[in-house]
Amino acid sequence: MWVIDKPTQIFTILKNEFSTAIKTKHGMTTKNFTDIATTDTTAIFPKVVFSNLASSEQGRTFDGTGVNAALFTFQGDVTDNSTLQTTAKEVMTEVMRIMKDLGFEVTALPNFENNVNGVHRMTARFRRLIGANEPI
Repeated sequence: MWVIDKPTQIFTILKNEFSTAIKTKHGMTTKNFTDIATTDTTAIFPKVVFSNLASSEQGRTFDGTGVNAALFTFQGDVTDNSTLQTTAKEVMTEVMRIMKDLGFEVTALPNFENNVNGVHRMTARFRRLIGANEPI
């Protein structure tokens, strides 16, 4: 079903469209991106965690056998252990740019959570209605 594959497609676009300049500046590779919220591996900073939140079907077909669209909601979390918050801000700005280029609206503007054990965390949420046959 197309709605199950869409979050993976969007996550792949996010990784691939990420600015080479920012990746180079902060020493980022594909290991700095994940769609898994928790892991037992050693943290790599800066880290982009991209999560699919509760999405919902929209636009049921007239005969009730299919779905024409889905409302997708994603959360982007950027964590970094730099002394200043600037790295997290730069990385989150790039996440926002890509999501807006994909037509998503920001439903929760980026905000910093408390600095815990020297790690800054910045979180934003994005939402968009995507049609069944709409290319992303």
